[in-house]
Amino acid sequence: MTAITGTVYDSSGEPVEGVLIRWSSNEDPPVSSHEKASLTIDDGSYRLVLRQGSWDIHGTKDGTRTETETVVLGADGAVADLHFP
Repeated sequence: MTAITGTVYDSSGEPVEGVLIRWSSNEDPPVSSHEKASLTIDDGSYRLVLRQGSWDIHGTKDGTRTETETVVLGADGAVADLHFP
């Protein structure tokens, strides 16, 4: 297990607190699903501890969704910043 960290930003580049971060596996067969979620903290950051592999990460808040980032997670972890349109 290793970590994906990142920050969620609004359209003006400000960090956003309280964004629901979801993830899903791109592996075949999938190693996990997006049934679990995490929330960003007051500085807009989040941290997910997942197995190594390929993951799609996105966030939602108040019915608006960020873009989806595909992350290939290795032993050293990864960073995936997300942005609202």
